[in-house]
Amino acid sequence: MKQIFFLFLFLFLPLMSAQISISPDSFTISAYPGQNITRTITVEVDGEQNVFFNDTSSFIEIFPKNVTIDEEGIVNLIISFASNVPLGSLSFKITGYYEAEDEPTIFKASQSEIQEGFIETLKEKDQIEFRLIQKHKLKVNKIGVNEAFLLIESDPINLIVFEDTERSVCLDKSSGEAIDLRIGEISDEEIEIEIKKSECKDESKPGKSIITGDSIKIIPEKSDKDSYLFLGIISALVLGMICFFLIRKTQKKD
Repeated sequence: MKQIFFLFLFLFLPLMSAQISISPDSFTISAYPGQNITRTITVEVDGEQNVFFNDTSSFIEIFPKNVTIDEEGIVNLIISFASNVPLGSLSFKITGYYEAEDEPTIFKASQSEIQEGFIETLKEKDQIEFRLIQKHKLKVNKIGVNEAFLLIESDPINLIVFEDTERSVCLDKSSGEAIDLRIGEISDEEIEIEIKKSECKDESKPGKSIITGDSIKIIPEKSDKDSYLFLGIISALVLGMICFFLIRKTQKKD
């Protein structure tokens, strides 16, 4: 069994490492203790990746240690020789690797689940696919502090949502397709979302909306206590100003 495993690695490891290409990757340089030299390499990867470079010799150190490459990029590497490097020509290779990002999770909500209310906790880039009359997709673009940025397709609708808000979002006025979107807890990495089938309407559920083009910003409704406090402060300021002018007027008469 072990022989089969090692044979598998021998056959497929080159294919796995073929996702990154460095050219040139081999150098022969006259080495001097403590010297820094610069060499230019071309790096090719799949998509945009954060590439890390390996020091393949104990006599050298490479800078930068990592760099972001979008499919193809030119990198100027600084190669620093150690103080104990032997004089003469030193041959070495430059290798690199990158860590693949986690694939986003796609949750599929059935029509019956959307009818009753589909609740799920999502991370950045996660998606919910659902169907009313047409097929739609909700994607979490970014999660911030007590807020998140969502995108609803097919007709793109960008949303900024906050914790503990609720909103009816009209997806297609001609067909009347809409969803009630409830936002629960938002942490640094996750957001709780509930989607429920609804109908297009003018008045939203608790929570104001600011609509600009295809963007909807959901903000929490201010409480009555906040309104009363604001009115109280304004009233106190007005009353204070009236008293001040009355006192000044009385003093002038005296």
